[in-house]
Amino acid sequence: MTADTVDSLLKSPFMEAIGEREFQLFQKQVESYNYYAGYQHVDPETGQLVKAKDLQRPPGLDYDPTRFEVNYFKRMIDAKAQWQMGGMHGISVAPQLIDNENMRLSRSYCR
Repeated sequence: MTADTVDSLLKSPFMEAIGEREFQLFQKQVESYNYYAGYQHVDPETGQLVKAKDLQRPPGLDYDPTRFEVNYFKRMIDAKAQWQMGGMHGISVAPQLIDNENMRLSRSYCR
């Protein structure tokens, strides 16, 4: 078996349906959501992102190091939302009259 044959057997039906490029984009979005949800620390054994509470104590230490989630993106998004919702925002557009008054007042104007 060639490498291409093995790769084609390992692809999920979902990946086949949406294509390689869209699948990679989807994976990046999932990783971003996971980071936002607190998976910000790299597990030294697996190399995967995990939450701070899921990490083991490093060997040679007799205390648990302080690890916490720092979600700068969430704070930035919340601050932006607070700013957007905090004021009286609106759109004001002056009407522009295109047709002359006689045409506008005729009975057949809006038909």
